[in-house]
Amino acid sequence: MQSINKLRHSMIPEKWQLANVEQDALEQLKKDIEIDNDTIARMLIRRGVLSRRQAEEFYNPSLNHLHSPESLPDIEKAAERLVEALKNNELIAIVGDYDVDGITSTSILINFLQSLKAKFIYYIPDRKMHGYGLNVESVQWALQHSASLLIAVDIGSKDFAATNMANAYGLDIIVLDHHETGGHLPNVHAFVNPQAPNSYYPNKKLSASAVVFKFLQYLVKRYKLRKFDPYSLLDLVMLGLVADVMPLVDENRTMVIHGLNLVARYQRPAMRTLFKHFNIEITDSEGSLQVDLRDIAFKISPLLNSAGRIAHARTALNLLLSESDSEASFWLEQLIRLNNERRKLTEKAVEEAISQASKQADKDIIVVVGQDWEEGVMGIVAARIQELFKKPVIALTDVGFGILKGSGRSPEDVNLYELMSPLGSEFVRFGGHANAVGITIMKDKVEILSQIRANDLKDEEKSLTIDGPLAFKDLKDEKILWFIENTAPWGEGNPIPLFAAPVIEDNTSEIVKERHLKLSVSDQYGIREQVMFWDGSDLKERFKGKRFWLCYYVKRRKFNGKQYVNLYVKDYELS
Repeated sequence: MQSINKLRHSMIPEKWQLANVEQDALEQLKKDIEIDNDTIARMLIRRGVLSRRQAEEFYNPSLNHLHSPESLPDIEKAAERLVEALKNNELIAIVGDYDVDGITSTSILINFLQSLKAKFIYYIPDRKMHGYGLNVESVQWALQHSASLLIAVDIGSKDFAATNMANAYGLDIIVLDHHETGGHLPNVHAFVNPQAPNSYYPNKKLSASAVVFKFLQYLVKRYKLRKFDPYSLLDLVMLGLVADVMPLVDENRTMVIHGLNLVARYQRPAMRTLFKHFNIEITDSEGSLQVDLRDIAFKISPLLNSAGRIAHARTALNLLLSESDSEASFWLEQLIRLNNERRKLTEKAVEEAISQASKQADKDIIVVVGQDWEEGVMGIVAARIQELFKKPVIALTDVGFGILKGSGRSPEDVNLYELMSPLGSEFVRFGGHANAVGITIMKDKVEILSQIRANDLKDEEKSLTIDGPLAFKDLKDEKILWFIENTAPWGEGNPIPLFAAPVIEDNTSEIVKERHLKLSVSDQYGIREQVMFWDGSDLKERFKGKRFWLCYYVKRRKFNGKQYVNLYVKDYELS
């Protein structure tokens, strides 16, 4: 019988796109890693692995291979100024953002300064009172406390009013940020941002938490601060990277893996408390990483973000800085209460936003506006509507004085930041990333958002990219399974490997917990497997006794010495 690896690519349903790789590269990699399977080689090439050496680094990522922080712009100036402040016992002010990346960045810097017994104070702006960014109030706060150096983390790339005020009063500012900058940079003592126009740093997609880590990495090496270990903070760096949806490739993936390994040791009370609260298992019974980053992205991150959304982010920061389990548990209880409140406010706004959005289904960009929606949940509202309508969405709420504030979200293949940037002069405030923006606009100018036209958007349907055909018999090969499972952790830029197989349902499928469908299917070699279809209970009769193409992913779990290989449906195509 013809091998699954020899199936013509044209047999795979046209709705799925086979990852495009060069045949010569595929054959060479198969030789290098000693595996006779096109799909596994294609899976690795898709993730940037072209040689045995790169495969070894991918599967065993070393901190020694992180990019040197020396190529970050202004990092030497920033380090010299901080060291000067430390030597002179100056008061250092830290100002950070109120989201997860902001509070992890702030806590990383606090941990460092505490270890050196430095004089410092810290400040997180109030979302409602101050809005996003390094604002004039934060500069005034630093001046009132007689600080001579202000370090802005996860903010500061477009905060010209605040930086101009600081300059006028002789307050030096170091910006440690990662947001897109535009053409004009603020006039600060040091501007450390991989996205700055003068940056030669090879990884433009660091989180702010990673930028702060890089800064400390440079400081420790340059000034031989042997008493401090920056790598001990990679669990916090990992949270920022995952929460801000940074690509899990190259050094980002390395930092996330090593951060998860730190969490697995449960040394930090905050991590111990958070992961136990959500029953998130980091490793299997044999110590191998098995965490699903979606648990962090959709459970831990929203909980930490809830403080800044409807109250004040210092509650989440206090949790991260907790020095005991009892202290961490106290702050966790406060966050749970705030998160429950946030959910109620979100559901109310989403319900009203869907009503508005349904009347804009034919428009290029959906704009929803609430009169009394909670400002802090606009990002969630925009994300929910974007998921429903598959279009860019701007969610705004009226904050009084003729001002609307909110957030925008877009599908992965639409760069909302670039689309809105030409209109930037019309906004009171604007900033963000490719698929997530923050906006403040005068109410009488909201109509300018309609200037975004369909021909500016990449509106063709995005096909599902798969790694290739893989028969169930191949999953009996320990080497193949090892290559698949150790591509984890999966996330932005490193998607879970997807495979295709022609199968037939054998009339023994069952409904699980009244919601899920456990499909019982056999591949072309007669090998039978059960495949889980989440929320697919209503599809049982659709597959009964039929032949079809299955797109699936694999997760293996080890427990008490036993191995469990679970298959899950991603998509299907009936014959």
